[in-house]
Amino acid sequence: MGEAFMSVGQTVVLSISILLILTVIIQILMNFIRNKRVVKHIEQVINDFQSAELAEKYQHLKEITLSGSSLITFNNWEKVYLDLESRSVELLEKNHKVSQTTNHFRLLTANSLLIDLKQAVFEAEQDVEDVELVFNQLINANSESEKEIEQIYDKYAEMRKDILSKSYNYGQTINFLEDYLLGLENKFSEVKKLNSAGNHIETHRLLSYLRLQLNLLAQKLPRIKKSYEKLSKKLPQQVKEIADDYQHLLSQNYQFSNVNVETLIDNLNASVNQANQQLNQINLDEVENSIDNVNNKMMEIEQILENEINAKKFVIDFQRRLSEQFEKVSLANSNLMDLLVHIDQSYILTNDEITESGYIGSEISQMKNDFDLDIQNIEKESPVYSEIKADFLRINQRLDEISSRQREIEQDIEGLTEAEKVAQQSVQEMHLNLNMLKRKLDRYKLPGYPARFIEYYKLVEAEIEKIYDELNQVKIDMKQISDDLILAQQDLNKLTTDSENILATSELTEIAVQYSNKYIQDNKNINQAVKKAYQLYNQEFDYEGALDTIASALEKVEPGAYEKIEKDYYKGL
Repeated sequence: MGEAFMSVGQTVVLSISILLILTVIIQILMNFIRNKRVVKHIEQVINDFQSAELAEKYQHLKEITLSGSSLITFNNWEKVYLDLESRSVELLEKNHKVSQTTNHFRLLTANSLLIDLKQAVFEAEQDVEDVELVFNQLINANSESEKEIEQIYDKYAEMRKDILSKSYNYGQTINFLEDYLLGLENKFSEVKKLNSAGNHIETHRLLSYLRLQLNLLAQKLPRIKKSYEKLSKKLPQQVKEIADDYQHLLSQNYQFSNVNVETLIDNLNASVNQANQQLNQINLDEVENSIDNVNNKMMEIEQILENEINAKKFVIDFQRRLSEQFEKVSLANSNLMDLLVHIDQSYILTNDEITESGYIGSEISQMKNDFDLDIQNIEKESPVYSEIKADFLRINQRLDEISSRQREIEQDIEGLTEAEKVAQQSVQEMHLNLNMLKRKLDRYKLPGYPARFIEYYKLVEAEIEKIYDELNQVKIDMKQISDDLILAQQDLNKLTTDSENILATSELTEIAVQYSNKYIQDNKNINQAVKKAYQLYNQEFDYEGALDTIASALEKVEPGAYEKIEKDYYKGL
């Protein structure tokens, strides 16, 4: 049993040992196979470093002429490219060593060497990619520059052909344009040399400059053409037409004051010449501003001429109308003066209308003299129609104002007679109302009237008498009478109110005293109040005071009694 058990144990140990050995062998074999595969791959990568395509690109760049920054770039990366050759040999040797070490199953050493080799190959591979990228850029730059030069030059050639074949569109500016084109031609020669020399950075800089100049020229050409067309044809023709129009107006006896049209026309021609000089220097902003200035000045002169033409038509058409208006206003003023003189015999003219009418007559005469002088200038064929038009308008406006004022005066004085009738009626009504007021008071047979009331009555009576006297004068002052009527009516209204108050308070006093008699025997205050009210009523004629005295005493004895008396009194009216 013991021997058998040991035999089983040994078998297990042996089996495990065999498995471990097999595992190690398998790992070694796998590591061996992997290393061989990596070595083979690295060898292929290193061989690719020296590709025929990259060598051709290198040789091509060697053959073309490079200069400037392009040459510096190539020289720097040429060193990297050539260094790759020696590095490739070195890397192949290291790769062979890894292969030999692997073949001898020195796998740990092989793995260590392989790690360093991979890093070195990776770095070399990056350098190869960078070199290829730079070589491609240099080759492409040369090719692209040639295409760009060709495109820009074609545009230049087309513009040059168009300018020279249509030089008649540019006038004297063609000299400037030819010099400008020659300068661009020289720049193209320079850029071609730079490109042939491989100086691509400077080539691109100069191409950008040429592209910009051609774009600017393309923008300027339409402006030059447009400005030349205006300055060579349109503006001179317009200035000539204005000068001809001016001479034609002079031949028809038109006159111009406060402005020298000939000088303005000379200034126009000078401005056109100045704009031409600016155009020859291609100062386009200044040219266009000058053209605008010429146009504005032409419009001003045309407006001056047109104003005189329109003014003449206005003067001829308006002359007769104004003459008739003079006759109408003069006749109206003469009639008004006659009316004023007649009215002045019966009424006082408080606004000095006669003097005003005289001033108006003098003003009409002065304006008529101005009008006649304008007509004489027209007949002498030396008129400035715009000034005559302004004169006519001024006179017409003033005549309209005078006519309006004449109507106002006529309406005022024509209303004097009617105003007198109204005043007569008004003062008669006031006199009648005053008498009726007196008769009404007399019917009540009051013991007397307050002194203040009597004074006011006499005042109103005197005011009415004064108005009667004013209306009976040889010359009536209706303004004064109107003012006095207003004042007298106001005073009469107040007197009427005061009289009604006297009657009401006197009656209320009598009623209140009668009502208080029932308390007179038993109430000392009522007794005294009745005596006091009697004194105020019959001796001092203070009816308000009498009423206040008895009403106050009665309220103390019988609250609300007087209020009821007063309410019943006014209710019964």
